[in-house]
Amino acid sequence: MYVAGLVIPVPEDKIDAYKTWAKNGAKIFKDHGCLEIVESWEDLVPAGKQTEVGDLPVNIAVHPTGQFVAVLHCRMREHEVIVMATGTAGGIAS
Repeated sequence: MYVAGLVIPVPEDKIDAYKTWAKNGAKIFKDHGCLEIVESWEDLVPAGKQTEVGDLPVNIAVHPTGQFVAVLHCRMREHEVIVMATGTAGGIAS
């Protein structure tokens, strides 16, 4: 079995060209024995603002008022709990 993965940065003004390239490329790969193509366009792109919360956040607790969150992270660095304001009076913005 052989598995290959590609990560390709695509400027916003070239998204349509990328999708055409990916579609054509998938056909070529399958013509040469590829069994499956998985397109993961924007699978890991979260909406909204990103905030650093440690190197492996494993638990997040929201204060009852919704104004604060506590984030536990446990990986390579020293384990710690980070408390942050959510930036909204009524809770976490979605």
